[in-house]
Amino acid sequence: MAPSDALTRHSIVGRVLSATLSNPFRRRRGYLVLDIGSSSVKLAEVHHGPGGPRITALGIAPLQPGVVQSNVIQDEGPVVDAIRSLVTTHGTQAREVITAVPGPAVIVKKVIMPAQSGAAVDAAVLAEAAHLIPDSLDNVTLDYQVIDWMEAGNKMEVLVVAVKKEIINSYTEAIRAAELEPILVDVDYFALENMFELNYDPADGQPVALVNVGARYSSINILKGGRSTFTGDVPIGGAEYTDAISRQLGVSPEEAEALKLGK
Repeated sequence: MAPSDALTRHSIVGRVLSATLSNPFRRRRGYLVLDIGSSSVKLAEVHHGPGGPRITALGIAPLQPGVVQSNVIQDEGPVVDAIRSLVTTHGTQAREVITAVPGPAVIVKKVIMPAQSGAAVDAAVLAEAAHLIPDSLDNVTLDYQVIDWMEAGNKMEVLVVAVKKEIINSYTEAIRAAELEPILVDVDYFALENMFELNYDPADGQPVALVNVGARYSSINILKGGRSTFTGDVPIGGAEYTDAISRQLGVSPEEAEALKLGK
C-alpha cells in the first residue's frame, strides 16, 4: 500500500492536522459536539461570536449497558435515537459534528526520527508504524504530527496516532444515520487538552494533569511547557463510584446512580 493510501485523512484523529483543525474551538462557524460514551450521549451546540465560542445548547441522553462496548458502538439504533432526541429536544441548528474516540481505543506513540520533510516524512512514519502498531496498517486510520526538532534540527520527535477503522466507522456511521455530518474525530486525551488550552494559561514550565472521569475509565493527559508529555488510562470511572454507594448504603444501583448525580 502506498504511503498516501495509509495516511489518508478521511478521518481526523486528534491533533494531527493543522493547528486550526486540531483545536476545533477556534473554528468560526457553528457545530455540534457529541460525546458518545458507554452510559450516555452528550451533546453541545457551539457558535462563535465576538467574545469567542458560546454554548447555545447542552443535553444528555442515557444509553443502556452494552450499546457501546469495547470502545465500539455495538448497537447503532439506540445511539442514533439518542442523538436525534437531543437534536429535537434542544432545537439545534448546526449539522456538522465534532466527536472523539476514547483513549483506550487509540495507539499513541512518540518516536525520534531523522529530520525529513514532505512525502519523505509520510513514508518514514509509515515504515515506523509498521513496527509500532500490533495490527495490519490496512485496518487502521493512521496519522502523525511533528511536535519537536532536536539536535540542531537533525532529529525530529513525531507523535503517531492510530485507531482501528472499525472503531471510527462505528462512530461516524451512527452520526450520519442521525442525518448529521461528522467533520472531525478527535481523541479524548487531546480534546481535553484543547479545552484546557482555550480556557487557561498555566505558568511557564508548570506541569498540569488533566483527568477526565468517564463511566468505565478515566483518561489522563499530563502537559508541560504547552506539550503533552504523557497520556494514559485507568480502569476506574463513575460506575465504580455508583457500585461503592450501592454497597455502602445498601441501595439499588439505580438509587445509587441517582444519589451520585444529586437527584
